[in-house]
Amino acid sequence: SKSWQKWFYIAIIGMFSMRFLNMLSYRFELEILFVPFGVTYGTIGNFFIAIIIMYSIFGPKKWLYIFLNTRFMTFIGMISYSLYLWQQLFIYADLGWFSVFPLNIICFFAMALISYYFIERPFLKLKTKFENKSQKGLT
Repeated sequence: SKSWQKWFYIAIIGMFSMRFLNMLSYRFELEILFVPFGVTYGTIGNFFIAIIIMYSIFGPKKWLYIFLNTRFMTFIGMISYSLYLWQQLFIYADLGWFSVFPLNIICFFAMALISYYFIERPFLKLKTKFENKSQKGLT
């Protein structure tokens, strides 16, 4: 619907403009007035992110919905926890040539894949196995 689209575009513009509001607040020494306008960590930034997520779920099933449901994005979502675990090490740590772009991106994706397929996935299967046994015991 049109209202979803309106809120989505307001959130996108708001997210990009918050960066400049933050810079203006420092320039004119108005930091205290702009505390909620943190780039992506402030209350208003979180509100904008929530609107964007809500739009992608409940909004029209058009370009954003189609993009987020591609095989690649579904795969990224599947390994997202592993990506989350390993990205800090290869992006912010000083590991010599392991932390130099673009090798650091390749390394953290490789570690995320190894972590997902050899640790996370087997534990999820084990969890499912124990859940099924406990449910059978209840019936």
